[in-house]
Amino acid sequence: MSIAIVVVSFKADMWSKFALKDVNHSRVNDNLKSKLQEGEIGQALSALRPSGTAIFNDLHFEVHTNGEFLNAGTPVIISRIYHHKIIVRPVS
Repeated sequence: MSIAIVVVSFKADMWSKFALKDVNHSRVNDNLKSKLQEGEIGQALSALRPSGTAIFNDLHFEVHTNGEFLNAGTPVIISRIYHHKIIVRPVS
């Protein structure tokens, strides 16, 4: 009986009602090459443990540290950008 229900549900395309049909084409920090450069100074908006959000030129970006934990409000400088990933360190 249960096998028949499964077979009928596949033939009736019942599973398409549960399937995700939308596609997400967005990326984190897309087009940042034109907006940011290494050496720019910004501020951590959230705690960086080791990743979080920082603001540079009034724009919010997802950033990462080299394993350091930084509190929100800490001034940070961009040390490296690669593959849509922004690496920051505290301003010394």
